Amino acid sequence: ELACDLVTVGLGSAYALSLAGKASLVPGLAELTAAGMPAGMPAIGQELPFFGCMELSREAEGGGTVVPLFMSFADGEEAAIEARNAGDGEEENLQMAPFALPSIVEHLSGMPE
Repeated sequence: ELACDLVTVGLGSAYALSLAGKASLVPGLAELTAAGMPAGMPAIGQELPFFGCMELSREAEGGGTVVPLFMSFADGEEAAIEARNAGDGEEENLQMAPFALPSIVEHLSGMPE
């Protein structure tokens, strides 16, 4: 039996540790499946998926747009359903799309502050 403690770590710190080879980010199977991973592949070694929908974006206070990203596919789908129910019909085809954590970091690191 393994004697492991669970420790809360922020995503940025966990990602930095994984880049340094000191930790592994292991996504949940439900999220990997929703992101399109074929059945039978191991979760370890897969990129951490996030889910977003461009149609859910909103204006940021300082200008530009903000796209909400969800670590849980189910939470993202729930947000899309709420937007469909609250909308004027244009939100009918809202669909969540997967984004890998490294691509999000790369995109955000190239943005002006």
